[in-house]
Amino acid sequence: MRKVAGARCAFVVLTLAMVAAGGADKTVTNKEIGCEFIIPESWTVLEDTNHRVSAYASRRVNDTGEFSVELTKLSGPMTAKEYAASNIAEYRTRLLNYNVIDQGDEKICGHDAYRIVGSFDTFASGRAVKFTWHILIVGTRVYCISEMAPKQDYDLYAKDIDAIVKSFKLIEAK
Repeated sequence: MRKVAGARCAFVVLTLAMVAAGGADKTVTNKEIGCEFIIPESWTVLEDTNHRVSAYASRRVNDTGEFSVELTKLSGPMTAKEYAASNIAEYRTRLLNYNVIDQGDEKICGHDAYRIVGSFDTFASGRAVKFTWHILIVGTRVYCISEMAPKQDYDLYAKDIDAIVKSFKLIEAK
């Protein structure tokens, strides 16, 4: 019986230590875009414009993981897959060594979406960047939810980014 009580006590102490070490998450709300998501406390928020909000974290010197949501409007009907295909064609002409690694349908906050995973090299340094873009279309509003990091460090940010994407939700826009 004492062993069970000791084990329970150790479990509670370990759990509390993990919660305390994890810090508090921050909710990022942008009413102009009409979205909300949760980022870890260690991430920094940048609200660039009324059409974009982003957050970033740095795990190593000069290497940064970034998460952003950008809003655009459609002029006519289009699926997320069609929108993604048009962007892939454009990015192949604009980005150095642009490569699609994976793509497919997904759900984000209960809505159909389309995901593209790929890589490209930056023009300035020639460093490889890995990215994931999630395209979510609701009415005429296109939410491009993206994350990127240096290719060799992408996995350092994967757990945080996965949690951020899962926390994403739509709210009433202004």
